[in-house]
Amino acid sequence: MKSSLIVLFFFAPAFSSSMKMAKIFGEVESGPVPVYSGLIPMKDCFDKCYNDPDCILAEFDSEQCSLYTFSSTQTPLKVVETEPENLMYVAIKTILPEDTCPVSFEAITLTYIHPNGTAFPWKVDSDGFYFAICQNLYKRFDRPSGISVCIRQIDTLFANRTDSIKFCSLFNATIIGVETQEEVVWMTAKLSDLFYKSFWLDGVMNLIDSPFGILAGVSNFAVRKEYKHFQNFEWTNNLTTGYDALPDGIPIVSNGTLPVCLTMNATASFQYRSCATSMTGGIMCGYRLL
Repeated sequence: MKSSLIVLFFFAPAFSSSMKMAKIFGEVESGPVPVYSGLIPMKDCFDKCYNDPDCILAEFDSEQCSLYTFSSTQTPLKVVETEPENLMYVAIKTILPEDTCPVSFEAITLTYIHPNGTAFPWKVDSDGFYFAICQNLYKRFDRPSGISVCIRQIDTLFANRTDSIKFCSLFNATIIGVETQEEVVWMTAKLSDLFYKSFWLDGVMNLIDSPFGILAGVSNFAVRKEYKHFQNFEWTNNLTTGYDALPDGIPIVSNGTLPVCLTMNATASFQYRSCATSMTGGIMCGYRLL
């Protein structure tokens, strides 16, 4: 970020609100089609966005005003900084501390507050500023690893893990694991929507070369928590990296068919089951948002 080139102004129209417009030298590099584009003065452009509850960003370049809304950002929005001499501006709607002018843009946590009260943070890094919302039927979770993911349950009654993952791909997603207790609570509630109260999660344990090899065919063998980090357990994609949400003593329910894969069950919570079994009701699918 070229923090020396950042200029901040805060616009507050007549009515009171915790939301302000943070103005910087910048432009929209990629994103959805603007919902409004027209030739109006810069102040009118920014005020027009501020007074529209759904508008999150106004872009102004040579008297051309473009507005972007929260509702349209299922297509991710990316803003990059520009040189001051280009006279290109963006104003981002965000909450700011009352009666405080931050000393730099890095001192601001950009957060849009939806009219329903939900907070939606921007992601800021050395490449720019990013904002996106999950597609319909997905829920956003911000993970300790620093990424945000969108997760949904998809019904795949009596489908094995491989076939269930194919359902995820139909929605441009893939199988996803669990990383926080917030996700556990939400996923557990989703079990009530399934006819067969069990679904696939990411996570594979291959017991062939593990300390449990001689017990591979024994049902309900509890895998102790210290072995969650064992090399034979793995997340199969980079959406999930942490283990803290996994409990002690995850049972293996298998007829000896290896490997075994992580599932969530309404009565037994987490279980390892044969990846080839079809005795499940669905799968948790997800994709990286930011």
